[in-house]
Amino acid sequence: MEDWRNEADVSPDVRAVLASLAVALLGRLPTPALLEQLAETYIDAVPQHRAKFEHVGRPPKGTKPRPRARYTLSIVGPRIDGRWTFSPGQLAKLLETFRQKDSAASTA
Repeated sequence: MEDWRNEADVSPDVRAVLASLAVALLGRLPTPALLEQLAETYIDAVPQHRAKFEHVGRPPKGTKPRPRARYTLSIVGPRIDGRWTFSPGQLAKLLETFRQKDSAASTA
């Protein structure tokens, strides 16, 4: 089964948030502090909804179980109330894909 986080399978609403964030990052890797700092660029990417990223870090070594770090995108509003989870690598890969698409579209 394909991973739904493939760029082609991302819903239009998630795509809107990720594309807005990708442009604002200017090629930088996402970090929790940077996502918070850039929140104004993506919070209203879906009309009449609010988008928010949350980061859950990996617990210290020796903790059982020790889940991996992850980012959660929440989009809440009258039409959508959803959450999508990404590993840091998955999020960085999607953002880079959207950044490249935006660069190609702006130069065309």
